Formats: sequence, structure tokens, C-alpha cells
Amino acid sequence: AFDLSVRASQRSRFFIPLYTEKEALRLFDASFDPTINEVRSLARGLAIRAMYRLRSGDVEGAWEDVLAIHRLARLTGQDPTIIGALVAYAVEGIAIQIGSQMTAADLPPEMFAHMREDLEALPAIADIADKLDGSERLSFLDCTISVARQGGMSDLEVSDGAVTFGDRWNDTLVNWNSILSDANEYYDSTVAAARRGDEKQVNKLEEQLEALMAEADDPLFQAQSLVSGSARTKLMKARLYSLLMPAVNSAFSAQDRMEAIVKTARLSLAVAEYRQRHGDLPNSLSDLVPEIIAEIPPDEFSGVSFAYRITDDGFM
Repeated sequence: AFDLSVRASQRSRFFIPLYTEKEALRLFDASFDPTINEVRSLARGLAIRAMYRLRSGDVEGAWEDVLAIHRLARLTGQDPTIIGALVAYAVEGIAIQIGSQMTAADLPPEMFAHMREDLEALPAIADIADKLDGSERLSFLDCTISVARQGGMSDLEVSDGAVTFGDRWNDTLVNWNSILSDANEYYDSTVAAARRGDEKQVNKLEEQLEALMAEADDPLFQAQSLVSGSARTKLMKARLYSLLMPAVNSAFSAQDRMEAIVKTARLSLAVAEYRQRHGDLPNSLSDLVPEIIAEIPPDEFSGVSFAYRITDDGFM
């Protein structure tokens, strides 16, 4: 099974077919499909075999397994949802954890150079902005339209992803076009801010959502929504946002952390290669340039240069 998985990781595309049920609207099937999480178990199994191979002296075999985990992370990241991206980050973390143990091994410098080049040849990890702009946006709009057509949310119940709608008499005041338009505007603004690296604007937009949901929890506002169309629309919008909107800030932070960790892994391999070529660790990361790498990559997550320190048992 592991050998088959290694071969499968070399494919260029990955997908999990979605399915529907006629009995009930399934809002969360795409986000909570258990199949996507099974990749983590596969990655853990490959990691165990990689460690066994490494300790048995089969360095090439160990790296084959680690590289397969890296590839699985990229393939899993092709899933259209944010959940898929987060699973991809978790799988990538497993690969990096095992790879970091290989940097301490007494391997030829050419092997470390080969490993680093393999990592540099991999495509970028899953992008949260792409998920928001596509699947997450479309899921919200589709679910909102379904709610508008099938009934109200006053007696809404969610069980294992299946949503049952209540009476629709008190939803005739809702301006559904306004909800759809505002949601599109939110996704447009958040995606644009994320792609230009404007973290403050992303935070501001999420704070506005939180303020809307806090206002909807006010009993006085809820009473007003029974007779006011604008208040009823705002209440419905808040309910839909709380149910369907992902935790955007947390997702972006996870992506930033993972991108920084990936850069750290490549730098660690460069340091290990330098150590094997010179018989000692570099005094600073700048010693790696230009012999080992062309330049020191920036750390966008922390906003400062990567820290490097020699320790009693290696480096960090």
C-alpha cells in the first residue's frame, strides 16, 4: 500500500467527488468529508516507514517516503475548500518533522543538495485566498439561495451536516439580494486584501463580521427584526455568516506559518550541506550565500530575518 501511495503521489491531480442527497440539504459535506482526513493517516504511515528506513541505513528509501508526503500535501491542497488546505498543511508538517531528523544524519553533502533541490522543485502549498475566492464563496451563495427557496431559519436545525428548515412566514421581510451582494463584497474585499498582504484590512473585515453577529444576539434587536425588513435581513445575514463563514484569520495565519516552516526546512538542508562540505556549521546564514544558496529568503510570517543559532547538539 505504501509503494502504491508513493507512486500515486507523483500524479499531477487529486480530487474527491462530492455527492448530494435528495432528502436534505447537505451544507457541510464538502468541508467535513472524512476522506480528506485519511490522507493524514497515510502520511503518518509513510513517516513511520521513512524513519525505519533511515535507521536501517536506507537513506534513499527514507527520502523517497518523505518526498512522497510532501507531494501528498500539495495534492491534498488542490481540494477546493479551506478544510482541504488545512489538512494539506498538517500533512506538510509531518514531512518536515521527519525531514528535520534527516538533517542530523551523517550524509554526503550531495544528498542534502539533492533533497533541497527536490523541495525547491515542488509547487507552492495551498493558498487560502484561492479557496475563499472559489469554493468557499460559491458554497455560501449556494446555501443562502437554498435557504431562501426552501424556507426560513427560525427553526433551523443542523445534524451531521443535514439542515432542516422551519416556517417561512417570518422570512418574507428578508432582502435576499442584499445578503448575496454583501457576501460577494466581503469575499471580494477579503481576497483582495489577502493577495496584497494587507493583514490589517483582513482583520478589520473579520471584526466587522463579529460586530454584526454580536448585534444579532441582542434580544432587543431580535424583537425589532420581527417587524423591520432591514433588521430581519441583518439578522438573517448574521445567522448565515455564523453558520457558513470560515475562520478567515486563523486560516491565513496557518498558511503564513506553514510557508515560513517550509522555508526553514530548506534552510536547514542548506546548513546541513554546508556542514558536510566544510566539517563545521556556518557561523551565520550569510555564510551559505552564494556557495550553497543564492540568497536568504525573507520570513514574511515574523516580519524579520530567520534566526539561526548553533547549539550543543547541532543548530536551530
